[in-house]
Amino acid sequence: MKKESFEKAYQAFASTFTSTQSYFGTDAAPYVLAAFTNNKLADLAGTIVQDINDKAPIAKMSVSNLVQFGDNCTWSPSGTVATSDVKLVPCKIWADYEMCYDDLRGVYNGLQNASEQGIEPAQAFMSALQEVFLSEFNKNIMQRALYATGGTGTTVNDCVTGIWEQIITNKVTGSSALTSSNIIAAVEATIQKLDNDVLENAMDNVIVLMNQKMLRIYQSALAASGAAWGFNPATEKPRTYDGFRIETISKMADNHIIVLSTDNLYLGVGSMGEFEQFQIIDFRRTTGDRKFGLSIAGRFDVKVIYEAQAAKWYKV
Repeated sequence: MKKESFEKAYQAFASTFTSTQSYFGTDAAPYVLAAFTNNKLADLAGTIVQDINDKAPIAKMSVSNLVQFGDNCTWSPSGTVATSDVKLVPCKIWADYEMCYDDLRGVYNGLQNASEQGIEPAQAFMSALQEVFLSEFNKNIMQRALYATGGTGTTVNDCVTGIWEQIITNKVTGSSALTSSNIIAAVEATIQKLDNDVLENAMDNVIVLMNQKMLRIYQSALAASGAAWGFNPATEKPRTYDGFRIETISKMADNHIIVLSTDNLYLGVGSMGEFEQFQIIDFRRTTGDRKFGLSIAGRFDVKVIYEAQAAKWYKV
């Protein structure tokens, strides 16, 4: 089936595109939740806590010296039970974007044939714009979730405290960049920082995080050592280390490795209130400019609940 001409598709889009494309509060939930949960971070998190008004405490408990031995006829409590919590406090994050109507031609040329799929041209335009917009928004969420240092919320690196910054107890450093000759030792040294209980009880959930470049270096190291002989280099390159799953996150820096259990990673998403929104704004109806805007706003936080049960490696 022949693809609709740009002019016909544009007219369909422009005629159906009105100022009613605005969603606030609970009406914005499908768009806002998609922005925060359709990403690698949400896929890896052991728990996603939604609908947080202000903050959500996650209980922590540790015990010691509880067990006693020998005969006992009387109530005799002993030991220590320590309780505390880590709070998920969703931070505001938003994005406003505008685009000239004339630039829609390039967007349309990049679309697959919408008519063949039974999709109206206007809907195809809208879906394509939302996909590109939310993809960029997700990249920034991942940047904050990894490396933000906390603060007032006015720059990309504050408000949320990222996973990397939360891990302070178990650190391994190296003076050289990761190469095929040292990356295996670096991964092992990072895993060795975790205590035996973590490795015993969370073996299936403990993961190694790195970016795609570092994974390729790791795979080259295995190939050089002969350890990857059972894999087809074209289709089955190994993504494990001695049973531990390796996951890649594109926003991680080179020469960075994180090891933690997915059960130890929590993602929090704010409730759908007055701040949460998703809008598509037609400026022809307000300022008269031949352009339109997209806007999204929501709140999120990420926490490593037991910080001492995670580890990281980096070059100094």
